[in-house]
Amino acid sequence: MAGEFSIVPMASIHVEEVSRLDGLCYGEDEKWPIDSYLTELERGYAHYLVVLKDEQIIGAGGVWVFFDQAEISTIFIGPSWQGRGLGSLLFAHLVKEAIEWGADEATLEVRNSNSAAIKVYEKFGFKQIGWRRKYYADGEDARLMQSTHWQSEKFESFVTKFLDDWHLKER
Repeated sequence: MAGEFSIVPMASIHVEEVSRLDGLCYGEDEKWPIDSYLTELERGYAHYLVVLKDEQIIGAGGVWVFFDQAEISTIFIGPSWQGRGLGSLLFAHLVKEAIEWGADEATLEVRNSNSAAIKVYEKFGFKQIGWRRKYYADGEDARLMQSTHWQSEKFESFVTKFLDDWHLKER
């Protein structure tokens, strides 16, 4: 990644900053508390990654993997870095992690108004399968989305190519 960015597993030393950044991205009513992140790191099925630039956390995301099922639990990029493709990059790494842990399909929830995220998810084969009414603290609905066949050679090749071709977008 041009030496500028790295994506590494989240560790307990990252949690305080991740929770702070979560609050900046989603608001204090929606952010996960520090204790929730620490609990997640102890779970064998939870896999969390952070995006670093010059050793500073600028994004984070997580995926839960249960046998062949995955759930994207959270993903965010700090406001000053949004719109440059880093969310897509982080998402691809979460997908790759889930594939390596045996996931063949995944679900996620996304704000109905978050068209940028929905476009990314659709690139990875996610389709809307339902709604979570008034899912968010402000009453907004969430789209429930699913993607399948992650263990196929075609999908794994797509993810590999996406990561190989990724580049930072200019704003």
